[in-house]
Amino acid sequence: GGVFTSANLASYTYAANSPMVYGDPTGGSWDFLATREFWQGAAVGAAKGVAAGVVIGGGMVLLAAAAPAAATVVGFGLAGAGIALGAAEVYRIATAESEPERNRMIGEAVGGLAGGGVGYYGGRRVGEGAVNLIGGMMSGPRPHSLGAAAADEPPLTGPVAAAGASAAESNAARLARIANEVSDMLAPDTRAMQHRTVAVAETVGEANGPFAAIAGHDYTPAQLSLLARYGVTPLPFPGPGIHAEDQLLAYFAMTRTEGLGLFPRAMGTSRNICTAICQPAIEREGGTVLPGRRTAIWE
Repeated sequence: GGVFTSANLASYTYAANSPMVYGDPTGGSWDFLATREFWQGAAVGAAKGVAAGVVIGGGMVLLAAAAPAAATVVGFGLAGAGIALGAAEVYRIATAESEPERNRMIGEAVGGLAGGGVGYYGGRRVGEGAVNLIGGMMSGPRPHSLGAAAADEPPLTGPVAAAGASAAESNAARLARIANEVSDMLAPDTRAMQHRTVAVAETVGEANGPFAAIAGHDYTPAQLSLLARYGVTPLPFPGPGIHAEDQLLAYFAMTRTEGLGLFPRAMGTSRNICTAICQPAIEREGGTVLPGRRTAIWE
């Protein structure tokens, strides 16, 4: 009966509570660890697991960069397939025709799990490196200054400063356009774009910033690559529930307590600045939310 006999799953019973009928005279329930078949199977399983993990990990990163919505669907599909394959493997082990064959199957399963985890981690690192490399090759170098766009820089969509606007207003409009472009990397997943607000802010002084924050979910590799091309430093994602604008203001306040002393000068966001939380926080810091509710300045 194997795992399909419930008595075999009881951790604190001996011989299914029928020692007159069943027995384990050698106590060798873990003897398979000492068999050659187990370790042969583990080596084969580890090799297969590493290969599959690299392909899946790297492929998911590349797919997430190109089509985040499709990556979500594929991720759920892979999870379902993994559960089905795991159940099938348990059945194969339980119904193995011989003890050596069962030991080999157990080894292959253990090795596959271990190798798959290592391969998946390595594949994600390789995929993230590929996304950054491809993004850099496609875009070329970007200026760190957030003044006028470089000649080779594609036009950004989003707020545009009015004629005669101050330098802070012009910079805020440009920051909002960068935030908008970073958010657009999630297209066509409109739900993700609505709930993962991006805010970009620059500080007083040329040596510091600009900085970016995201709400709702951590950055995708493609978003990180885009921020790097614009010379924007992303703040670590603190977890869901904290508005992107609040993250930036809290970070600037923390630097002032530690002696670095960063003060915001302009901010742009990928969606309207909320009136309940973010606008009061900006105003407490001496800022002003401009008409259109996508930009704020400190003058």
